[in-house]
Amino acid sequence: MLWRESRIRAIRRPSKDEPFSFKKIGIKFMRTNIYFTVTVDTEADDAWRVQDHIGMRNLSVIPRFQALCDAYDIVPTYMLTYECTAREEALRVLKPISDQGRCELGYHFHSWTTPPLEQPSPEGVDLKWRYAYQYELPDSLFQEKAECLLKAIEGSYGVRPTSHRAGRWGIDQRTVDWLIEHHFIVDTSVVPLWDLSKLRGRRSGGPSFCASPRTLFIWPHSIMDIAGPQSIMEVPVTVHQSTHLLPALLAAYIQNGWAGQRTAARIYQKLIGGNGLLRPNPAYVDGYMLKIIRSHLQSQPTIINMMIHSSELMLGQSPFTRTREDLEKLWHGLRDAFVFVHRNNLKSLGITASARMLEEMVTIYESPDFTPGFERRRRRGGILQETRRQIFDHSRAPHYRNTAG
Repeated sequence: MLWRESRIRAIRRPSKDEPFSFKKIGIKFMRTNIYFTVTVDTEADDAWRVQDHIGMRNLSVIPRFQALCDAYDIVPTYMLTYECTAREEALRVLKPISDQGRCELGYHFHSWTTPPLEQPSPEGVDLKWRYAYQYELPDSLFQEKAECLLKAIEGSYGVRPTSHRAGRWGIDQRTVDWLIEHHFIVDTSVVPLWDLSKLRGRRSGGPSFCASPRTLFIWPHSIMDIAGPQSIMEVPVTVHQSTHLLPALLAAYIQNGWAGQRTAARIYQKLIGGNGLLRPNPAYVDGYMLKIIRSHLQSQPTIINMMIHSSELMLGQSPFTRTREDLEKLWHGLRDAFVFVHRNNLKSLGITASARMLEEMVTIYESPDFTPGFERRRRRGGILQETRRQIFDHSRAPHYRNTAG
């Protein structure tokens, strides 16, 4: 615990004729814990390379992972795709852990494995929407798939998820509105300083998080004064926060949305020695994850959010663990991070429980400081799409399918 002046940001609701902008929010002095959470995208084997087959072998290593979490008082949040609600090999592993209260179960939307399937393969993959970002789905199909996954998790595990991560990080305002309307408490789809606009979905590029905050923020519904909950808490994945002058200046340059963001991001990653994301990765130099955690602690955070895919925990089921040496390095780095968290008395909770604790402790009041608003840049052509999509644009994603005819 420590005394400090914390900072949190919220998205200011725009007036009718202006885009979203960030409003800094001051927080009164408080005594607070720093929370540590691990979010696990729990999904099929090697989703990067295997496009039309759903294997679930990687779930067999979850007991080993959970045992490591238990040994260091870590409470993971398993973000479940549809296949984890429908396949016995997943239920057999995850349901006892959930029933015993040793984890949280969250919601992870993959548009290509969640029914209804418009062009199903024999293995249960929607070939028409393979690797599509969820904002590329037509409204009606998005609603059907989203409702299906929610009901499947409730039916299979007897719990209603309150945390969400978009598949391939493809968050948008339509999804946020749906989450708020269905009483979700936290989203964790934002990766600060990352630009995924070059990663193709079905027709569109991915989101750009270059200008997003690196701390918690409140994401409101697009409709003001809606009945019921009006916002959701965004808990970004933790990224490296360098205190050295040049990386700090580059990070500020990237977040301001100026020209040359992508080049600046590459230079930034070179300077900090990696892509900056807090996740076990054999490509990291020894101790890099601890460096990320320490850098974040120096900024006096409220929560540290590590992510991993379940398939990365097994040999040959992800691009990160093709060799046994890489696999052992990943597990070694994971254990080192958990040991550090445990020894430094960082309290670990599921991501929803962490968000609730922070919500209770934080008193928000407005301050007059604003950062510049965002401008949407669109590609001209047959299909209207945002080539540098700003995730805080309050308009819904274009109807690519309808526009394409």
